[in-house]
Amino acid sequence: MKSTVKMAKTIDDAVRLAINELQVSREDVDIEVLEKPKSGLFGFIGAKDAVVKVSVKDNVISEETEFVQDILYSDREKVQNDIKREAEDKTKAEKIDIKEETSKVIEENSKIEVKEDDDYANIAKEFLQELLDKMNIECDVKMTEEDRFLKFEIFPVDKKETGIIIGKRGDTLDAIQYLVNLVTNMHSKEYIRISLDINNYRKKRAQSLKTLAKRMAKKAKKFKKDIKLEPMNPYERRLIHSALQDEDGIKTVSEGEEPYRRVVIRYINK
Repeated sequence: MKSTVKMAKTIDDAVRLAINELQVSREDVDIEVLEKPKSGLFGFIGAKDAVVKVSVKDNVISEETEFVQDILYSDREKVQNDIKREAEDKTKAEKIDIKEETSKVIEENSKIEVKEDDDYANIAKEFLQELLDKMNIECDVKMTEEDRFLKFEIFPVDKKETGIIIGKRGDTLDAIQYLVNLVTNMHSKEYIRISLDINNYRKKRAQSLKTLAKRMAKKAKKFKKDIKLEPMNPYERRLIHSALQDEDGIKTVSEGEEPYRRVVIRYINK
């Protein structure tokens, strides 16, 4: 039995991706949901994609003809574009939901009475702890302060939950840091910098990106062609640019729109 496993934001999107790859209709497959999607806190913190297994029914493969295959193949690009367009529309809708949830956070925390300017540190720590509690993750939080710069180190009781807090390429950790930053600066007369880390992730990630940059630059020069990296946030893109700014025969540029903006490593033919 021919089958495939696909992952997407929703079960329907995952099924459509699978059907498109198998080149059959929905009536000709059996669908098994391996993992249901989870929206996560605020629509993005701890969110998980749907995972489905789609298998072609035994009697379908023998009845397929070359003509049907050709028709399905000709529609393949159209289906892919439809799915991409729907995914983009859904992403825009999710962004609106996130903004609404963030507005609620701002409204709730604006009611907190700040007696002294230095209360912002306690508010930041309490808000971070509240976020982690809502994610059902038991953690210890260590806070250090230096010249209006708050550094938080998160220590999950269950080490397996480290990945949940970090998220894909650090997306969840960045989202939590953004919310803590947002709430904290509502209660301070001067701007407060916020940094969140867990198990030294940010340092390891930075080193990993620098190593990746050097390796891809070497590849670009070897094959004399441009190399496109995966989409990254502004901080990570700056790391790539910095790592290769003095690299001979290489130029780096950013292209695309957020959140799909990426670095392109260009080979300069001298």
